[in-house]
Amino acid sequence: MKKNLIKLSIIKHSLVALVALLLTILNIGFFVKITEALPNQFDPSKFVIFDGTYDWDDTIIDKAESTDYITYTQFRDTICTAGASSCDTTKIIRFDTAEELYRFSVDVSFSQIYITGNPTEDVKLSDAKIDELLDQHYVLG
Repeated sequence: MKKNLIKLSIIKHSLVALVALLLTILNIGFFVKITEALPNQFDPSKFVIFDGTYDWDDTIIDKAESTDYITYTQFRDTICTAGASSCDTTKIIRFDTAEELYRFSVDVSFSQIYITGNPTEDVKLSDAKIDELLDQHYVLG
């Protein structure tokens, strides 16, 4: 009886190994067939070597004086008010707090209004003024 169980176990293991071998051969055959059907993807003419230059228009302005900067709060409270005809400034606008960054995101959105508590400023900015806001130079403080 024990010999029959050992023989049966050997037969089971042999069948499992045979099935695994057949599946491996089928798998290899499948991937070889797929690989042959694919075109050669390597084309050296499609590679671009980076030469260290960039194609954007603006050059980086290197400002070193503290008078070259204005905080976003100062900018919105004094230069780019809701009633101002222009928001253009030669200064670089600096975000010093998360609140200023949040206010900027609300100011340039097309649906939200930043509530300051001043009724003349609690209005949605015009599309032209939003475009001017987006054209300024900004840094994180």
